[in-house]
Amino acid sequence: MPKETENIFTARRIFSWAYKGGFAILDQALFSGANFITNILLARWLTPIQYGAYAFAFSIFLFISTIHAAAFITPMLVYGGGRYRHNQPRYTAILIYGHLVTMLPIALILLAAAFFIGKFHSLYVRDALLGLIIGGPLILLLWLVRRAFYIRFKPVYSAIGGGIYLILFLWGIYFLHVTHHLTQYSAFVTMGLSAIPVIVFFIYSLRPKWTTVSEFTSKVVLIDHWKYGKWSLATAGASWFQYNIYFLILPLWLGLKGTAILKVIMNIGMIAVMSNAAICMLLIPLLSRYFYEDKKKMVVVTKFFTNIFIIGNFLFALILIFFPRLIMYILYGNKYQEFYYLIPLLALISIPSGISALLASALRAMERPDKAFWCYAISAIIAICCGIPMAMGFGIEGAISAIFLSSLTASVLLLVFYKFTVGEK
Repeated sequence: MPKETENIFTARRIFSWAYKGGFAILDQALFSGANFITNILLARWLTPIQYGAYAFAFSIFLFISTIHAAAFITPMLVYGGGRYRHNQPRYTAILIYGHLVTMLPIALILLAAAFFIGKFHSLYVRDALLGLIIGGPLILLLWLVRRAFYIRFKPVYSAIGGGIYLILFLWGIYFLHVTHHLTQYSAFVTMGLSAIPVIVFFIYSLRPKWTTVSEFTSKVVLIDHWKYGKWSLATAGASWFQYNIYFLILPLWLGLKGTAILKVIMNIGMIAVMSNAAICMLLIPLLSRYFYEDKKKMVVVTKFFTNIFIIGNFLFALILIFFPRLIMYILYGNKYQEFYYLIPLLALISIPSGISALLASALRAMERPDKAFWCYAISAIIAICCGIPMAMGFGIEGAISAIFLSSLTASVLLLVFYKFTVGEK
């Protein structure tokens, strides 16, 4: 093994990874954990129809957030840790401006959709979408500025903000519950309002440079983000199908209650997904830096974390297989207990989804999101051509099985494309 490769795994470097990675996981646990706990509490406290409406709107929010992440966050993790690492304050300011400009048309589209659905389909869904219009832009801004700490390799600041957000958010949700005002609408609004103090804290800590720099303008950033993000945007749209299309189609024949049941089960799988995402967000700028310095270092680090992901997700899968009743009782009490048998199916999804997240991050770090797109595009085709008929024929079981099929396809293709890209000269 070359000397420069061996030097990657010094005790000091591994400790640094563990320290920063631990705060990255803590950050993800605090922010996503707040949403996870909310999903659990809403499933307990709302009727299945209300919770199904929330799940419907939340799947739309996830679609918007994947597009937002592809346009802003993922390129930021690559360019912020690479070519823009010496201009991070101005770069951060430009991204905040871009977020504000982007959110206005999205809010108007959601407003039109809310009134259309309320008139012709469901008032429950309408109210959920109206709440999303208020809370969604604030949540996405929060996610954007917290990721700016990752390119500076300071996830501790993001974790501190996550603690503040968790306290504010859970207090707000509890207050709404005891005063009998907790609904699918107020849940989204509370998310947004809880984000405001944390956004202020983050922006103050980041010190964005709001004044224009002649050689570093919004146009320059837009061109670079579009060059990278056009593939990342397409990838985000394709990857969204893998998990979320079923929340939109199940109400057509199982009603909002069917959507609620699927959401109840998939909430449990999100524990592994959130952990994988936390590590990947820290890895992208790290792998990007190694890719610019020495591709061999990047390959070794990717292999190392692939093994970590496999072991971690395998252990999580074992817990799902052997303790489904206990997991369901701890999270939901006696509510939805009859669906505990669906939990072991999530074990099938755990390992391929973790591998997919890591290899897709490696391709993005190598500035090859186009190859990640083709993997997720084929996975989306499977979700549409095979997954929808499986969900129609077998209901919740069919939807979860289809998610596994598309996730497995994505992981295999990503592995092939990753090896091919690494072998390129």
